[in-house]
Amino acid sequence: MQEVLSRPAKVIVAAGQSLMECSHNAYGVDPKLDYWPGPRCLCIPGYTYAGFGTTRGEVHSMSAPLMFKSIGVGVSPAVSFAQEIMPFVPETHNLVIICAAYSSTTLVGPDGDWNPDGVGQNVAAYQNAVDLVNLGMSNLPEGSEIIGWLWAQGQGDLAADMNATYPLAFAAMRAAAEMATGTAQVPWMLFGPPPDADSIHTQVFTQMYADMDQDSGYSSAQALAHSIEHPPGYIEDGVHVTAWGSRVMGKLAARRFISEGYL
Repeated sequence: MQEVLSRPAKVIVAAGQSLMECSHNAYGVDPKLDYWPGPRCLCIPGYTYAGFGTTRGEVHSMSAPLMFKSIGVGVSPAVSFAQEIMPFVPETHNLVIICAAYSSTTLVGPDGDWNPDGVGQNVAAYQNAVDLVNLGMSNLPEGSEIIGWLWAQGQGDLAADMNATYPLAFAAMRAAAEMATGTAQVPWMLFGPPPDADSIHTQVFTQMYADMDQDSGYSSAQALAHSIEHPPGYIEDGVHVTAWGSRVMGKLAARRFISEGYL
């Protein structure tokens, strides 16, 4: 195992809020489905929890539930994403998922939890993610590199005008995060919201995510942003999705990541 741990890593940062963290949704971890895809697949937890033997910022074997900012209970889409791309990771490298999401957080506005310049923040999700990424990368072998971010967030910013405010806030946060972690511009996989969620702003939300895709042709399109459309039928509680919904989204995002040639 020591030989495996000495290999440099291809690193994916899993960020956003509850649809990524799954601290109170996507229940039903199934070892037959949410399995550890080999010794080269690792994670860096965002929470120290003796019950699962995790230490924030240190390298661990990947297992579900993943530990983000709080104790995990559900199935994060980052698990099936890792399963899907693991066969494409060179034998010379490991795959590491950094668990940087934080539930119940916002992005837009001066008090946005993901706003790098925010003030009066309740939880400072942005700084938590940057600190965790930098700590985690310092614990990985030389030659390790961040090759992409997974992003599932926006439920805390639902509004009729979010298609005007959110893309700008996202672009600023993304640029700041890459600079703060010493990362070149890399692909961000945007996990679109479930289209059958209860909010009256759901249609605005889903269209905004689609428009942010680099290939959309809209003014809000952003280079290396890839929006993954969430299929209907997996809603759990009006906002969140089931474990199956998380598994499906992880696989869809991974297949887009692979098809774009990022591995």
